Amino acid sequence: MIINGETRSILDDGAIINDEWVMYLRGGIKIWLYLCIVAFLYSWFEFYIESYLPTTSGKINTTISPDWSIGCFLSSCNQNMNMFFSAYAFTIQGLIASFGLLLFCVSGSYGFFIYRHSDINNSNNWFFIPNINSPDKRKGFESFEEIGMLLLMLGLIAYTVIYLIILQNQYLADNSATSLFGGDNPFLDLTSGLGMFINLSELSNAIALMLGFFVVIVIVAVVPSITLSLAASKSRINYFELNGESSRDELKHMVYWPYKWIKINVLILALILCLFGLLLPSLAPYLATVYCTSLVGFIVWKIKDSFKVSDT
Repeated sequence: MIINGETRSILDDGAIINDEWVMYLRGGIKIWLYLCIVAFLYSWFEFYIESYLPTTSGKINTTISPDWSIGCFLSSCNQNMNMFFSAYAFTIQGLIASFGLLLFCVSGSYGFFIYRHSDINNSNNWFFIPNINSPDKRKGFESFEEIGMLLLMLGLIAYTVIYLIILQNQYLADNSATSLFGGDNPFLDLTSGLGMFINLSELSNAIALMLGFFVVIVIVAVVPSITLSLAASKSRINYFELNGESSRDELKHMVYWPYKWIKINVLILALILCLFGLLLPSLAPYLATVYCTSLVGFIVWKIKDSFKVSDT
């Protein structure tokens, strides 16, 4: 429930809440625009260093592994077309990065917006309190589950993109690998992958790793999980301040965790594996397979257990 900070009555006017959310969102969009400029400038700088200069000068930078950006030196393709394609590809790289940054800024704005209005002492306009009439143990905060799940899914997609960028860079730099899967010396090998840490000497890997950590920590962990849990906890304190200490029994069974089907230990384990997947990219598919298989087995066991009928 939402309480008017001045009258201490239930706030039914959604326009007030929407207007304030738009204000927070505009702040996040402003930050995103500045970050977008940086993302595109960096992508075009990469194009200039890795494609334009080698193509126009005829000199290949031996410190950088040759790839499609200088494909005209590796095959008989037209230099101008190769350079045009490289400019297009690096621009798309900046565009994809800008979408990821948009997700980060919007989710950050949302998290700050929710947390700011979860404390009765920090918000003069309105604040949250639990809905004691809700049959759900989360007492009204189950309403945030849908958007929280959406952020979790978007974070997973963003993480996958970042992981594939790191995987591509590692695979191209590994001259000993004969293939990605299979063959005599596959890159995604369980035994050799244990010691194959991410190569942070490449700037693109370092940037991708930093973005990956931001995605895992901010978009997946902090905003949809920690922030919503803290907001529920603070709303309970708000309720006590409004109704006195005698109202504690009404919320003694309230649950702060915002998700019904995702348990906190399951999410924490997934976050740890995601971080290890970024640091050891060749092991990530095996980690994901083991985790998903274990999760499916756990779900099947819980479903089977729920159908058991007690004899007593």
